[in-house]
Amino acid sequence: VLVLEVDVHQCALGAGPQSAVRMPVNDPVPGDGVGPVAGLAEPQGPGHDGGLRFSSAADFLARLAIEGYTLESYRKHLQRLVVARKYLDKVTSRVVVSEAEVHDFYTENPESFRRPETVRVRHILVKVPDTASDDVRQVARQRIETILAQARAGADFADLARRHSEDATAPQGGELGYFPRGKMVKSFEQAAFALQPGQLSDVVESPFGLHVIKLEDRRPAQLVAESQVRDQLTAHLQNLRRQQAEEREMQRLRADANIEILVPL
Repeated sequence: VLVLEVDVHQCALGAGPQSAVRMPVNDPVPGDGVGPVAGLAEPQGPGHDGGLRFSSAADFLARLAIEGYTLESYRKHLQRLVVARKYLDKVTSRVVVSEAEVHDFYTENPESFRRPETVRVRHILVKVPDTASDDVRQVARQRIETILAQARAGADFADLARRHSEDATAPQGGELGYFPRGKMVKSFEQAAFALQPGQLSDVVESPFGLHVIKLEDRRPAQLVAESQVRDQLTAHLQNLRRQQAEEREMQRLRADANIEILVPL
């Protein structure tokens, strides 16, 4: 009799023996097959929990009782799960993904490997609260326009950002890194993507306040080379094939044998 249909983490973390979910076959359980609950069957003194947070061994045992286990029954429960995981690991160890399969997947799914246009910018922010009065807003605008004038006169933008920006990026000279469309607020995005490398924006308003933006670099949209994603793609297909192999094996076992479900469906 094989134990195959249970989620180790869910049982250990609170679903208990009265809740049942299937073990995700594409999410291999780390370690010896019991993941963060590996030490639960062998508490090593007060405070040791093997992954969960218990203040004492008594709390650990009380949690087991709530879940419907004794220490011994839970130890056996975990041992059976280890057997099930090792069996499925053996089934999936025969899965092999060829270079041809990787190439076919890449050529058949070009949109999955298309990198969108991105820009790299620095910015300087002067914050303006939503509740700011007209006078406060005017002072903030005068301040950001002074900073912009200094940048246009040739002052180092990163240095200006470090000295004047009220954004968290100030210590990095206002560096925001690369980002595609759809990641920033609309007004900021439109201004950033309208610039050419080295160019400064006018003052840009956003819900955060007033900005000056400098475009550092632009990367056009492009198809990522197969060689760059081959390793990740191979791993993806291996996981997919393992999932399919596990499902086929469980279907075979359901048809040919009695499958014990540790918790009722």
